[in-house]
Amino acid sequence: MRKGIPARGVLFDLGGTLVATPSLPETLRGLASIAIHQELALSADQLELLGRTIQEVISSHASRNQNRQLHWIAAWQHGLKTLRLPHNRTFAEALNEVHIRAMHRKSKLFPYTMTLLNLLRRKAIPV
Repeated sequence: MRKGIPARGVLFDLGGTLVATPSLPETLRGLASIAIHQELALSADQLELLGRTIQEVISSHASRNQNRQLHWIAAWQHGLKTLRLPHNRTFAEALNEVHIRAMHRKSKLFPYTMTLLNLLRRKAIPV
């Protein structure tokens, strides 16, 4: 922000600015007891491998396409296919949804998050 120009708003992404989220492999490892994963008969280690495989797709995409959004379901389908698991769109979407819910449950605010948001609110800066 340039000096003398008031902020009209602040935009935060979900990239670890306000919230610490577990990694995809870590989240999947913790879901071994969930019914959808039990149907696959995957161990916690195999689920973690699936998470690492999908994470590699994400990292590869980010390094090649810095200005384009990743198609998350395609990443899930690639990871499932790589591990020779069912990889149709409906199944990939279901797994992604389970992962997202678990990731949100395990996410933690950074110690400064509420202080920062309250400061922005007091200054009437939209977030």
